[in-house]
Amino acid sequence: MSRVPIHRISLPTPFPVGAIHTYLILGERPTLVDAGVASDASWQALLAGLAEHGLAITDLERVVLTHGHVDHYGQAARIRGESGAEVWAHARTAPLVASYPWSTPPVVAANVDFFFQNGAPRDVAERVGEFLANAVDLQQGVTVDQAVEHGAELPLTEDHALTIFEVAGHYPGHIVLYDAESRELLGGDHLLDDGTTVPFLFLKDWDRGIRPRSLILFLQSLEHVARLDVERVLPGHGSFELSHRVWIERIRKHHARIQRRIRHHLEKGPATVHEVARRLYRGQLDVYTFLVFSEVVGNLDVLERDGDVESFLGDDGLTRYRVTSSEARATRVPMLRLDRDGRWSEGGEEITHLGTIEVLTRGLTRASDGEGYVVVSGAEQRAVEVEDAPHVVVRVEQVGDALELRLAGGLVEPLDPSTLRIGGENVVYARVRGGLMARFARAAYYQLVERVVEDEAHGFVLVMPDGTRHPLGEGEAETAT
Repeated sequence: MSRVPIHRISLPTPFPVGAIHTYLILGERPTLVDAGVASDASWQALLAGLAEHGLAITDLERVVLTHGHVDHYGQAARIRGESGAEVWAHARTAPLVASYPWSTPPVVAANVDFFFQNGAPRDVAERVGEFLANAVDLQQGVTVDQAVEHGAELPLTEDHALTIFEVAGHYPGHIVLYDAESRELLGGDHLLDDGTTVPFLFLKDWDRGIRPRSLILFLQSLEHVARLDVERVLPGHGSFELSHRVWIERIRKHHARIQRRIRHHLEKGPATVHEVARRLYRGQLDVYTFLVFSEVVGNLDVLERDGDVESFLGDDGLTRYRVTSSEARATRVPMLRLDRDGRWSEGGEEITHLGTIEVLTRGLTRASDGEGYVVVSGAEQRAVEVEDAPHVVVRVEQVGDALELRLAGGLVEPLDPSTLRIGGENVVYARVRGGLMARFARAAYYQLVERVVEDEAHGFVLVMPDGTRHPLGEGEAETAT
């Protein structure tokens, strides 16, 4: 257990998922994680829950939002107004909870159009729009006082803090809070033991052709969570009895099964999302339309990324999916790409989630046949198109008598000066992580050359902090090209 008490306060919601669990952290500044919907029943339950622990609403000093769904943020504005508490959320979440976009007419219309174009009958698509529009009564926009990023800390006492990690997929900017001492994880909706964790469709900008591939992001973020040493998960709904790593493996297998079923269905002929959902989920589709669509679209995204299926526009204007031909799979261009500046992208869309970038960077290695590069994640491998070197040095720092290289993706490696090479256009490279090449970005290059002097006998040499001198080799560095 944490040496800073954490107490669960459950608040009612009108949704099938049931009550939301908020968490009261009794550190030096009483903090509430998540806020519940804006309703009288939720407000009274919160007041009663605080009173059980000797607090009034005015005693709260911080409200931390794991994400921007209405059941997690809806009454944060009222709490802030009554108590003056600071509101913390991820920087991606902040603009979304300021004016909840899902319930605005343009976004409701975009969602209706998306469902209709993907095969839902017009009345079904309009019911989805009504569901989103009606959520406006369960929320108030709130200003975020502290916009945080992946890796930030939430101080609880002078010498104890929770670490905040962004976990993409369920909602843009979803965060979890991790206590390394007690090994507790406040998981929001990222880890739910009852199987209701769904990487939601997020269609705020769908009318401009922008749709995050939620399930792909979700599965990538699980890689980061799996590395945490967790003894107890505190979920946003229900209970959580499993080991988090066992749960993660079950989730992976669940989606792999769904993908096999979808592919089997598409082998019989092209189909819309709605037709696939009707085949796979039958009665559940009418009750949980948005959730089922999110599940099916997410798994189709994975299959399309892997080259197993492709989408196309039918003569009737509806989007359909079909199994990709063997010829097309054989000539498929790798979806993952790493450019010369260390930026990752997938399917032409830049990956900006820091946890995902770290997972990709850690898993990057040479392919077993020595040709090209792959990202290894468990038993899976994905090909990567690398433009120049597989790693990029973004900063050079002195640590004692040595130099450390900070790589794009958050990794740190000691500099082996004997591996330094000057390539074309005076670009500097060094070997890191099992002998892979790293290209020095401009800022790191200038930090390095501050330590370079010209020697009559050896040309340019690097002077290390301990005074040793190392000639800089010349010639082509071994890169992706």
